[in-house]
Amino acid sequence: MVDYGQALEDYEKSDTFGGTVGNGQALEHYRKALAIRLKAHGPEHPSVGNTYNNMANVLETQGKLPEAMEMYEKALRIEVKALGTEEHASVGDTKYNMALLSEEQGDRERA
Repeated sequence: MVDYGQALEDYEKSDTFGGTVGNGQALEHYRKALAIRLKAHGPEHPSVGNTYNNMANVLETQGKLPEAMEMYEKALRIEVKALGTEEHASVGDTKYNMALLSEEQGDRERA
């Protein structure tokens, strides 16, 4: 059985620890929430894509740029497939985050 209360608690903790990403707590709570969401909704649900996007934000802040881009790419694939449009706000947010990261990596062509 899926523990939605635990998923919510882990997700809220990840947001709380977002300001202290250097200690890894935010990412750990996102990972726990992701595992629960995958079990509850499957790998193509928008909430899974959103969690990948948030994990990418943490990784980017930690300076783990290639890992962050991988998470953004996962998020984008899920969001486009699940939401059925390139114009959805979640898709736009992820693309924006990817562009900022690409620019930070010096890849202006991709940005």
